[in-house]
Amino acid sequence: MKKSTLILGIAIMSIAGFTVQSCGNQEGKNVESAAGHDNSDGHHDSDKNHGQSSDSHSNVAKTGKDELIKDYLELKNALTKDDEKKASKIAGKMVETIQGFDSAPYTESQQSEIKDILETSLEHSEHIAKSPIAHQREHFKDLSVDMIDLISITGNSTMLYQQYCPMYDNKKGASWLSADSNIENPYYGSKMLSCGKVEKEYK
Repeated sequence: MKKSTLILGIAIMSIAGFTVQSCGNQEGKNVESAAGHDNSDGHHDSDKNHGQSSDSHSNVAKTGKDELIKDYLELKNALTKDDEKKASKIAGKMVETIQGFDSAPYTESQQSEIKDILETSLEHSEHIAKSPIAHQREHFKDLSVDMIDLISITGNSTMLYQQYCPMYDNKKGASWLSADSNIENPYYGSKMLSCGKVEKEYK
């Protein structure tokens, strides 16, 4: 009786072991299958993401002196109207225009000068984009010097007037460019809109 019970116990244990092993093998296959599926999906997802990443890092659109001067004049007009928010928005656009500026049409020497001008112009534009109007005007003074220097190298496609206010910056004075000979002062706006004079014409 004891012998029969022992044999029966061994048989049950063998069956249980076989069942566990079979489940383990099946589970392993499922894990391998799932892992293979994940790797496959991960590979495809990676390819998709790579494509999306390439699209998102597209080159900045090329710009030139005309686009830059246009942004500058719009900025000047916003300051003459004491419109801080609009000046900030235009300066943000000007940052992109500067970053996309194509200096390829110019000589190597000119490109070097243009690069220096654009570096400081970018800094001033960034400050204008995030500053209160008094500080915007301080940076606009230096930005105007940059734009005057730029057109002395690149030339200009439309008539421009270099204008001057003797009162700004504790009577140190400040210049700016305008598409109109009429004086509209960006440094004082409505406080002293007509303060200034035409210094030079760029035809």
